[in-house]
Amino acid sequence: MSEIWQPGRVDTVSNGKIPHDQFGRPYMQIQRAGHAPSWAIDPMTHTEAKAVKARELVDAQAQVTALQIVADSGQATKDDESALSAWRQYLVAVSRLDVSLPDRITWPTKPIE
Repeated sequence: MSEIWQPGRVDTVSNGKIPHDQFGRPYMQIQRAGHAPSWAIDPMTHTEAKAVKARELVDAQAQVTALQIVADSGQATKDDESALSAWRQYLVAVSRLDVSLPDRITWPTKPIE
């Protein structure tokens, strides 16, 4: 157990199995005196938001490219066509995100791979 010192309180943090958010950022289990344990994550910084956006754009572009090749070859199934449309929409949505205020970002839902 480690302790986080903040003005007016001491929180203990568990070192057990740690869940992660959709971008792989780890949560901390926080135990406040008199309260049940809870999971929390630090707010995303501007630098983290830029890095996440860049990774998501690379991933989406790779998915779109692969599915477009299948479509261009004439071998696309209905599922492939649906996936291509979903990934294109995701790619556009992520590319339009303003990461200058990371605490106000509403990240689009990633299509199922």
